[in-house]
Amino acid sequence: MIGHLINTINFVSLLGVFAVNLFFTESSLSNFIRTFIVDQKGLLLFTQYIPSEQYSRLIHSALTSYVGNAKTIEAVSAKYDTAFTPSHFTFGIWAVIYSALFLFSFLSIINTKRAESERIGRVVGPWFLLANILNVCWVLAFCFDKIFLSHLIFMSLWMNLFVIYSSAIRTRYGKELAHEFPLWVRLPFTLYLAWATMELLASFLLVLKYDVIKPFSDVFSKQKDTLYLFNIDFSHPVLSLVSMCGYVANLLNEEQWAATMVTISSVIALWFSKFKRDFTFVGVVLWTQVGIFLRHYSRAFVTISSSAPNVTTQPATPTVMQWSESLLIVTCLTNMALMTFEFLFSVWEVLSPSATVTIERIIEEAEEPKGSRLDIEFTGPSQKKKKSKVL
Repeated sequence: MIGHLINTINFVSLLGVFAVNLFFTESSLSNFIRTFIVDQKGLLLFTQYIPSEQYSRLIHSALTSYVGNAKTIEAVSAKYDTAFTPSHFTFGIWAVIYSALFLFSFLSIINTKRAESERIGRVVGPWFLLANILNVCWVLAFCFDKIFLSHLIFMSLWMNLFVIYSSAIRTRYGKELAHEFPLWVRLPFTLYLAWATMELLASFLLVLKYDVIKPFSDVFSKQKDTLYLFNIDFSHPVLSLVSMCGYVANLLNEEQWAATMVTISSVIALWFSKFKRDFTFVGVVLWTQVGIFLRHYSRAFVTISSSAPNVTTQPATPTVMQWSESLLIVTCLTNMALMTFEFLFSVWEVLSPSATVTIERIIEEAEEPKGSRLDIEFTGPSQKKKKSKVL
């Protein structure tokens, strides 16, 4: 009974998450809603029912100012752009994720297997409710330019999703131990966690660029005689830590950091593929890497030819930025090839029965105790016994 109630609450909270994300998204519907609330005094329809007129005006003024000053997710993303941000079409995966989450929430309510529905509500339900709350908090912090705060919230969201994922999918050495939950429970959170992993890496690079690299570079250019870099003054621990972090962060430029993040994402995907046998996670990482590659490829190699006559062009010397862009493109290509091979191999491994039997046999042989086995047969008058001894 409690689990079914939690499932119902989660469905309502997911509707709220979808509404908040839609409100802060650049679309005609969200623009109409914001205009209605701010300009047409739409909040009066709700605040007028508050008993005290003084509190009603105060709440209406606060909410109107809050909503009016909020930016859309696209506007903030364009303001804080990084080299790890993929092309716009890549974010269409949110439609797949929300569709899968709504399907999970709906099926968990109408599930005829009461015991299974109760188990889903008790095991996954509380964490899913917390994930919805953290999602809303992240959207609000991000749309009000609280970048570092939004990064901390998103880290909490990722850890929460990893707990859900670990509860729904239990494996050992790549071998699934038990089907705790059906596919319609596991697949949505696999998609959600994989995309959240890529978003977390992008958020880390965003904080690194705008909260560490850029402020440190600005201060160093103005006060380079007073800052300690190579000869750090350890009598001021805070200044020493900030100086060291800023110096280490500036060892690589933005494109090189993005190439590092792409490589890290591939390592994470390989871990999930090996120990969780999850090709869906690999597919989401591959999808994001394709988006990053296409964005930088179009910016680096697709040029508009000039129609002016008698214009002579000379080859320019490649700059550090151009070399870094090329490095990022090559890194994306290499990791995309690796992820494509791993994705196809994982799909074949899961769908091919012979491959599954072979892998299980290898795992069983690896778990047997080391040593040679000597088989001795004893034949008696009425029975034959076989005794095994491990040397």
